[in-house]
Amino acid sequence: MGKYDDIIGRKHPTSKVHPRMSLQARAAQFSPFAALTGFEEAVREAERTTEERIELDEYERAELDYRLHRLQLAGENRTVVEITYFVSDPLKSGGSYVTERGVIRNIDSYRRTIHLLRLSKSQEETVEIPIGDITRIESRLFNREDC
Repeated sequence: MGKYDDIIGRKHPTSKVHPRMSLQARAAQFSPFAALTGFEEAVREAERTTEERIELDEYERAELDYRLHRLQLAGENRTVVEITYFVSDPLKSGGSYVTERGVIRNIDSYRRTIHLLRLSKSQEETVEIPIGDITRIESRLFNREDC
């Protein structure tokens, strides 16, 4: 006589309270899962590089101040400028340099920001640029000898 001969012919017991689980529901219990949730995102974030902020020397800072002053004197003449500035990364040390091209709408000396109207064909969009983060300002205004 075998070990399970006494129960081999019996009917499978079913609960009167809980319905029988479908094969799909049973299989879902054993399906693979991400044991390390967020791991792939963390790896992608670690791979992403940032740039270190460049500190300008006193001569470069004086040149930027001069160019800002010239732009303030130019006023509302729709001078096209190209401004490069540093944007800090919110997640890690460092950041990136962004170059915006547009027309200066306003230079706010109190808040030390420039409001630049982007040159875009689709819509007008104003970008607020902190003056302390600017590393370069280019314009045809600075290339003329008569000013």
